[in-house]
Amino acid sequence: MSKKADQCIICSSKNIAPAMYLPNKFNDKLFHYLKCNDCRTIFIDPMPTENDLNLMYSGTNDHYYLDEVELFTPNTSYEKYHYRWHQLNDFNSSKNLLKGKTFLDVGCGNGFYLHNAIQNGFEGKGIEFDSKFAEILRKKTDLEVYTVDEIEATGEKFDIIHVGHMLEHLTDPVGYMKRILGLAHKDTMFIVDGPVESNACLSRTVVDFFATRNYKKKAKEYNEYDPQHLTFTNYDSQLIFFENLGLEKVKYTIAEQPWPLSNKFESKSPRAIFTGIVSKLSIALSNINMKQGNVFHYIGKLKS
Repeated sequence: MSKKADQCIICSSKNIAPAMYLPNKFNDKLFHYLKCNDCRTIFIDPMPTENDLNLMYSGTNDHYYLDEVELFTPNTSYEKYHYRWHQLNDFNSSKNLLKGKTFLDVGCGNGFYLHNAIQNGFEGKGIEFDSKFAEILRKKTDLEVYTVDEIEATGEKFDIIHVGHMLEHLTDPVGYMKRILGLAHKDTMFIVDGPVESNACLSRTVVDFFATRNYKKKAKEYNEYDPQHLTFTNYDSQLIFFENLGLEKVKYTIAEQPWPLSNKFESKSPRAIFTGIVSKLSIALSNINMKQGNVFHYIGKLKS
């Protein structure tokens, strides 16, 4: 088992305490949740081992369906308010802030964001953790996707670097981002997006209410699901993370995706109707309050 945490993974504060979430049982281990009383970040404890992570992601990689097709064109059309819709919408509305031509997409997944950047005139490459997945993407699309080791070996520096919905999956987000900073030059622009799961929003409040109630009542000992999100940040702590990396904010916005509650009335059950109403209201409120929501979009650059 990994060493237990003695400080916040985001702000390094030692003022941490148990979060009121039930622990999570995975791979015959109990993973607990801690909360930083200073920046309000919530994070898993202990962090998963490499073996744990391999088991978590063994059935979720996109190469399982990519193996079955001859050619693959990444989709750039998503339903409104889907997190990928937010990502593309933010990129397309912020192009005037992006200086340069070469583009790197870190954690590019199926290539939708990288494909969109290329369609907008940028010269793009992608990074994926899984070397097999990177190879399949190169074969099935016209995208240049490699591992971080392969990109580092070229010595290339990029004008724009995107890190999309990835930080929450990392056991050491600070360490990994410092590695990515090595692929930048002094004028590189960074685009980073992802969830802010301990941030103020109506849907989060409802979810946390029931999570806290279950924790206090001890209705069960633990949850059982793949704990792929290791860090739950908020509006302020996410900014602290970037500032501590030496980045200067250019643009920072919060939005709302319909998750973990669906904004669709998938059945006529009281629960489905209730969660659908809550999700729709949460999206509406996030359009009014600039700090309320569950996904962030950040553009920054290295401090002078």
